Amino acid sequence: MSIQPSLPDDRTVLPVTSGEAGQRLDRYLASVLSDMSRTSIQQLIAGGAVLVNG
Repeated sequence: MSIQPSLPDDRTVLPVTSGEAGQRLDRYLASVLSDMSRTSIQQLIAGGAVLVNG
C-alpha cells in the first residue's frame, strides 16, 4: 500500500489519556487505528504526517 500525505482538512485528533501517556507513539496509534499496520503508521510518523501537541 502506498501512503500519501494527508491534506490539512483530513485531520484526526486523538486525545491521549493519562493511562496511555508514556507509550511509544507508533504503538499507541496502532492500538487506536486498528485498520492500519504499525509499519504504515511508522512511515506516516517518519514522513511528518503525525503531529504531537500540534
